[in-house]
Amino acid sequence: MEHNLFTNSYLFQMKNVLLTFLLLFASTLDGISQSELATPNIKNFTNKIYAGGLQNWGATQDEHGVIYFGNNEGLLTFNGSFWARYQLPNQTIIRSMKFDSNKRLFVGGQDEIGYFQAELNGQLKFHSLKPLIPESDRSFSDIWKVEMREDEFFFLEHDRIFHFKNDVMQVFTSEVEWLYLGVVRDRVFAQDKEAGLMEYSNGVWKKVFGKAVPELPPIVSILPYKENKLLISTVADGMFLMDKTTVVPFNTSVDKLLKESWVNAVTQINSNSYAVGTKSSGVLLLDAEGKLKQQFTYSHGLQTNNVRNIFVDRDFGLWIGLDDGIDYIDFQNPIKEIQPDPSKGVSGYSSLIHRDQLYLGTSDGLYKFSMSSKESDMSLTQGEFSLIPGSEGQVWNIQEINNRLLMGHENGAFEIVRDRSIPIFKSTGTWIFQPSTAIYPSQKIFVGTYKGMQALEDDGKRLHVLGPVGELTESLRFLKMQFRTGELWGSHPYRGVYRQQLSTDFSSIEKTNIYTKKDGLPSDLYNYAFEVKNRILIATESGIYEFDSAAEQFHASELFNGVLKNQSIQYLKEDQQGNVWFVSNKKIGVFDYDLPTDKLPFTVIHLPELNNQIIGGHEFIHSIDPRNILIGSNKGFIHINYEEYSKRVSPPSSWIAKVSLIGIQDSIIYSLHPGEVANYNTKIPELPHNLNSIHFEYTSTSFRQMGNLEFSFQLKGFDKDWSEWTIKNEKDYTNLSAGTYTFEVKSRNNLSNVSEITSFQFTVLPAWYETIWAYLLYSILLLSVIIWFFRRQNRKHTLIQKHLRDKHSLALERSEREIVQLRNEKLQSEINFKNQELGSSTMQLLQRGKVLSKIKEELMAENQETLDTKKVIRLINEVERSEDDWDRFAVHFDHVHSDFLTKLKEKFPSLTANELKLCAFLKMNLSSKEIADLMSISLKAVEVGRYRLRKKLMINTEVNLHDFLIQATNTPTTSG
Repeated sequence: MEHNLFTNSYLFQMKNVLLTFLLLFASTLDGISQSELATPNIKNFTNKIYAGGLQNWGATQDEHGVIYFGNNEGLLTFNGSFWARYQLPNQTIIRSMKFDSNKRLFVGGQDEIGYFQAELNGQLKFHSLKPLIPESDRSFSDIWKVEMREDEFFFLEHDRIFHFKNDVMQVFTSEVEWLYLGVVRDRVFAQDKEAGLMEYSNGVWKKVFGKAVPELPPIVSILPYKENKLLISTVADGMFLMDKTTVVPFNTSVDKLLKESWVNAVTQINSNSYAVGTKSSGVLLLDAEGKLKQQFTYSHGLQTNNVRNIFVDRDFGLWIGLDDGIDYIDFQNPIKEIQPDPSKGVSGYSSLIHRDQLYLGTSDGLYKFSMSSKESDMSLTQGEFSLIPGSEGQVWNIQEINNRLLMGHENGAFEIVRDRSIPIFKSTGTWIFQPSTAIYPSQKIFVGTYKGMQALEDDGKRLHVLGPVGELTESLRFLKMQFRTGELWGSHPYRGVYRQQLSTDFSSIEKTNIYTKKDGLPSDLYNYAFEVKNRILIATESGIYEFDSAAEQFHASELFNGVLKNQSIQYLKEDQQGNVWFVSNKKIGVFDYDLPTDKLPFTVIHLPELNNQIIGGHEFIHSIDPRNILIGSNKGFIHINYEEYSKRVSPPSSWIAKVSLIGIQDSIIYSLHPGEVANYNTKIPELPHNLNSIHFEYTSTSFRQMGNLEFSFQLKGFDKDWSEWTIKNEKDYTNLSAGTYTFEVKSRNNLSNVSEITSFQFTVLPAWYETIWAYLLYSILLLSVIIWFFRRQNRKHTLIQKHLRDKHSLALERSEREIVQLRNEKLQSEINFKNQELGSSTMQLLQRGKVLSKIKEELMAENQETLDTKKVIRLINEVERSEDDWDRFAVHFDHVHSDFLTKLKEKFPSLTANELKLCAFLKMNLSSKEIADLMSISLKAVEVGRYRLRKKLMINTEVNLHDFLIQATNTPTTSG
């Protein structure tokens, strides 16, 4: 008996020693044996992403929120969306940097000191300060630290400290080595390896303590602490507190870890917390009492445990400069990850808190975590996960019914008793447990399994398996009891919705109905039954449906005012505050009834950070309280402090990051860096007409909201309205016409908080042929063309009018000619008629003369006594000499021949009556014989008359007398 006691005691002691050794070993591997339940998501930036060297050193932030990093290959900048790199002239490392009041970024590199400053287009340009260094000190190695106090700068090199103020560079050398340089509370400290801790005052370095205070080991940082004390961190000797006269050790909960891990950087997060970067243990977050609050290592998501630098941005996010990459930790993020076993990367399916223990059902078994510390935000609880023996394998569900812990497992149904898994049945895999009454203890418990439904009976001592219930043999993963009607609702994603009416004693299924598309559901597939607001709701491919028992039909539910109409919904869960969580295509949202709007009793809040992290087909949300929401994920579980999440109502920032011309190298006309706003406002950029295609990059430096921001933009002068919200952060505009444009952009987060609008104005110049002078020339040319055209038209009109007039004149002339011709023809007819009459008269006269002559001859031949011959002859002579016939003939002749005789008389007044008669007969073109007969003279007398007439008219014999008379009477007469 004593031997057994000794043996058991010895074994117990050996177990304790072994356990202690294992714990110590674990603590050296990953820092500490316990860690917080959840860790925030760590954003990794590899050297391929930021396109720079591996190692990253100092960091800072400008007024716009842009982050700057010292990198092995120069200066890195990150504006929330885009990275950029600027190199020193000698392309060396930058380890530290500081902004001055003039927005100049002072940096130090290998054998280089100077500052970057934004040019007019916002691009950073380096300006070297080496020419200001005394020539004997211009060659140096690395600048390890840059510090500033009121625009005077200090640059730390191993054996020199360079001091720059008022464009003067001063050099302070060390006999051995400078180990540290820092500014805290406007005091400049440096550690000399030989002289100890020094302070710069009035242009000289003085020792801080006398010989009474022991020398400090190599210092990493000096930071503010409570009660005007300073917190000193060393490389491998822990921390110390310093006041005016003394330095005392500062004990922490991780002193051993600090001494073993080699501290590289320490920074103050706020008045009550500090971040420590180590060489081998990642990042440690300590409170002001030195207690470890959180640790981030490679197993938590860091790219490496070797931390070179830690920078706290203005939103209290941690930027970790690593030996290989850059990481961002929003350690105050209300969304964190829980991974029960980081080495396995299990998926999460169910969770439950039972008797101050957190149980997590995963793809690898059931894990337990102690919640004894009672943190209001359970993610801050420290402890360890342990796997429940016998639970190995796929755990689908963990539930508490009748104060029993029941587990649905791929191998059956189990009860967890004293941290062990006790089988209830193993005949089939189990999905879910559903008590038959809302008030515990419930004697009947229905179990949804792979093969229909089983029933359990709880007699208060143990669970009894009653066997299968009902006729259904389908898999029942969704099972909800509607207690007021005694109906058990279930669903199968490929079979439809089941409604089972139970007997009054819940011992049997009296009736089973299966509802599909013919009963009002939008489809036979993907229908899921849930209980929300005391209603059975069916999540479908086309919104939320509920059952109308009177019509025995399903219809679209109006519970959410149709907000989810036509959306594919896979999951619904109501929390204790009445808010309803939902999952749609691996996207999580919540109807928050604590945030009503003007139109709705709730606000729909989406959580884009969790997109695609939900396990499709096995969605799970466990609402413990507003500060603790657990969500099953493909990487364990996600913890949400929804109370804090919903308070992040501050609108995000939005900035235009870069403006450049498309297709042209080195064509940046605007870049987001300090000082460019003032430079930009002085003059609006003007672009040549042939460079009218422009590229915009826009971003937000609200780093805490990375991943859940959307942007909307418009180009005033081109776009009619704002664009749709999109995650895209760049936009191109091509072939813009001449004019002045304003590009505007804004951002919003998933809480619908919208940023202020930021804008960039520019002008596209017109081509030479589109300038004012060109348009003036065009106007002149157009006016000239118009004048020419009108003149041409006027000339054309004038010509047309002249042509018409000429045509009219010709027509008139033709008409007149025709009239004249007709008149002449008429006159000619009249003349012919008159001539005929005249001819007749002449012939009558001629005949009368002949008759009279013949009578006269006869009378003269007859000498009759009875006849008074002489008297008759006398009468005949009187008739022959009568002028009456001639006068009538002359008048008639002048009428027919246009006053021929009158004109002839006027022109030749010396002509006698006989000569006029001769002219008239000549005008009539009568022969000499006819003239002789008409004038009762001989033919010779006619010739003599012709001769005399020629003499009077003074014409020679060659001139035709008839033609002369016609010509003479056609020419106008002259007086005298």
